[in-house]
Amino acid sequence: MQPLRLTFVVVGSMVGSVVTLSAAAIVMTALAAITGAPTSVPGLITATPGDGPTLATASTGDATTVWFIVVTLGFVAADLLVVRRRRTQRVHPAGAADRRR
Repeated sequence: MQPLRLTFVVVGSMVGSVVTLSAAAIVMTALAAITGAPTSVPGLITATPGDGPTLATASTGDATTVWFIVVTLGFVAADLLVVRRRRTQRVHPAGAADRRR
């Protein structure tokens, strides 16, 4: 795999990880505001319901960096598997999958 392509895969996975973890934080905060009970994802976020104009407050956990790294590595692995699958599909002519069985 070319270094530039690998760089794009890693950077794209990092962006996807940030979006995923941000969405989790938003959902947990909204859940705390709606239910009126504290909610949390261990190590990532703890959301507590608020009073009056403050609907809920959220604080990040101690293992947020670990969550970021694990989710990013998961996305990188998935992207590399997709790239590998696409590469093997290009190598074999049409109908080759039927001949392998």
